Amino acid sequence: MKIQLFAGALILASMGLAHAADPVVAIGEEAFSWDGSYIGANIGYGWGTSTIHDSEYNVYLPTFPPFSFDFDSKGMLGGLQFGHNWQRGNLVYGLEGDLGYLNLKGSGWPGLDPTGDPYDTYGITKGGWYAGLAARLGYASDHTLFYLKGGAVYSAGKFGYVDSCSSDFIDPPGCGPSLFDAWDRIGWGYQVGAGVEHALNNHWTVKLEYAYLDFGSSKPSDVVTGGGEYEGQLLHVDGDLSAHTIKLGINYKF
Repeated sequence: MKIQLFAGALILASMGLAHAADPVVAIGEEAFSWDGSYIGANIGYGWGTSTIHDSEYNVYLPTFPPFSFDFDSKGMLGGLQFGHNWQRGNLVYGLEGDLGYLNLKGSGWPGLDPTGDPYDTYGITKGGWYAGLAARLGYASDHTLFYLKGGAVYSAGKFGYVDSCSSDFIDPPGCGPSLFDAWDRIGWGYQVGAGVEHALNNHWTVKLEYAYLDFGSSKPSDVVTGGGEYEGQLLHVDGDLSAHTIKLGINYKF
């Protein structure tokens, strides 16, 4: 509910600002042109779901079959954007790059294991810098531009899986005592989104944008340490991360 209220407030604020700043175009006055390069800054919020698929680490124990679990990842984002627009009539198209910090973070655990005890493992995401490049295609109604975007995105954040196994009652001996502390970069993904941008004058514009980010699969891996039958083995799990983002930005058009 808080996310919906936050997004609604941003949309209303943007619409109000756009209406208040919309100049009256006199007869014979040249319409606003979106042609040209720009640079700006943005701030926003991201939220999504991280998923862990354990199809290797636990399967060497017959009582622990492969399993998956989800947990929330969320946080603020902010950074810079830069790009160039071309306009042909009401059609506006261009390229835009983003560079900033995406503080998606969260953790979660899979609940109870098949024996009824809590799993001694958890998944975790950590934020990091990000970069994106997208194509934009929009419709301009004088000072207001409605657009769609799509492209690639990269996150230097981390995706992890930690298991401090202490099992010593399984025949043959189980994994304990040992530590499996596996990490991987979130890495490459794709982004799709939509937004509205309004020109306050010939140089300054404000925008409100939503984007969906899908980073696909990561493979956190590590060598088991700390003792136990499986010490020294290189094992991995699979992780997926996707997120929704909404951001408010301001641009200076050259």
